[in-house]
Amino acid sequence: MKETCRNHKPERVIYELDPSYWINRDIDTYYYTQLFNYMSWSGVKAEYFLAKITSADFRTVLFPWFNYQLQWKSNLANIELKKTENYKNYGLDTFDLPYQTLKEEGFLFVKDTKRAKSQYISLWDEGKILNNSYRYFDKIVSFCIENDIELLVFTTPVPQETLELYPENYQKANQYFSKMMNEYGITYYNFNYIKLDGFDKSLAGYSDYDGHMFGDTAGSFSKSLGSYVKK
Repeated sequence: MKETCRNHKPERVIYELDPSYWINRDIDTYYYTQLFNYMSWSGVKAEYFLAKITSADFRTVLFPWFNYQLQWKSNLANIELKKTENYKNYGLDTFDLPYQTLKEEGFLFVKDTKRAKSQYISLWDEGKILNNSYRYFDKIVSFCIENDIELLVFTTPVPQETLELYPENYQKANQYFSKMMNEYGITYYNFNYIKLDGFDKSLAGYSDYDGHMFGDTAGSFSKSLGSYVKK
């Protein structure tokens, strides 16, 4: 957010609140270092270095190619792919998999409708909340207040079948974050419990029970969300 505001301050920030991110520690430092090398030099980048890179592989600061050192096998396998005309011309066929395909609007569409859907879900447990989850969200709220930026928070819907399997977990998460946002004075929308016109929450439109949507479902939700937020 600080890096964004260095270039252009937005009027509104929309924070997607996934309760599982508040209880699961992020151990993949690859993304920390990759993002660091994308940023231009500034005080914000220095702050990011102290906050994230000191606990990651700091060699990537001097040698960006270290970001890809653990991917050398897949990179060798991709050499032939990168020679194709489709790849050179930014074609979508490059991303085709046996069970899904990428379309121009940016969504993944399912090809194998019989493919088994993962039932793994990181269920909400208030006792497992990480201190950093509180700390960084509070920083976001404070930053938005200081810079006169509207902060809107919402939770995207999981399949209806998931809510029926674990009703207590999702209800407790909703109660917890609704109370928290109310104390902050922030508008919070949990679309697990808000009906959107024209949006179908059945499992058929999801790739798993955790809430990752296929193209048609994602497109429908995005359209409904846009209309809802605009109102």
